[in-house]
Amino acid sequence: GIPCVITGRDNYLEDDAVRGCVSFFRSLLEPENHLALAEALELNWGFPPDLTDRAKAVYCVEGHREPGEIQELMASFGHLEPWLKALAEYGSKVAKEKPVKLVAQWRESQGENSALMKLQHTAVFHDNMRDFLSALTLGADSDVRRASDNSYASGAVRLMTRHGAKGLEFPVVFLAGVSQGFLPLTREKDSPDIEEERRLFFVGITRAREELLVTAGAKASEFWHELPPDTVKLTIKSPAKTREYTQPSLF
Repeated sequence: GIPCVITGRDNYLEDDAVRGCVSFFRSLLEPENHLALAEALELNWGFPPDLTDRAKAVYCVEGHREPGEIQELMASFGHLEPWLKALAEYGSKVAKEKPVKLVAQWRESQGENSALMKLQHTAVFHDNMRDFLSALTLGADSDVRRASDNSYASGAVRLMTRHGAKGLEFPVVFLAGVSQGFLPLTREKDSPDIEEERRLFFVGITRAREELLVTAGAKASEFWHELPPDTVKLTIKSPAKTREYTQPSLF
């Protein structure tokens, strides 16, 4: 229930529904972009290569025309109707309306999809579609932000990886999960790079200007024990016990 902003790239950006949506809006802004159009037609409507080539031959040359004119040029391409319908619906809006509204409308037409909802929450931070697409393609981790809801709340908690936090500072920082097995991260087949993990732990610590709170499980990371004892205040909390409640008798 706490408003938060998630900073950094996430795997929802690789979802086919998200890639299809992004490619479609990019093709509206950049009609000459053959790759964007091909990806949009394949991921959103499953068009085969031959039909995609026919669409590219016309749209990537005549895409600057009004949607109605493009529909007339492709009137004989019956199988392209779903795309032409979307073209008519969004073509005149893409340069005028905010991306969060456009993505929300697109998501409603596609049915329930959690990845598209996350894309919608990412679009909250941008005023126009061109800037939004540029941030997704060229932006650093810190440029890609996602709200926990459909709007951005001032003063929201910011969640990010230590990689994404580089170069940033905050009055209060929480480092969660500083436990054995998580920091350094151990996997079955890979040996952790201890020095790189230690450096990233230092990055996390130095993001805090005033107060740093570190949480760990039953066994704290070896890096925790390397901190100077006179700079650390340790508080140990046991798991809360479950209370048993009984209904008092009224008789």
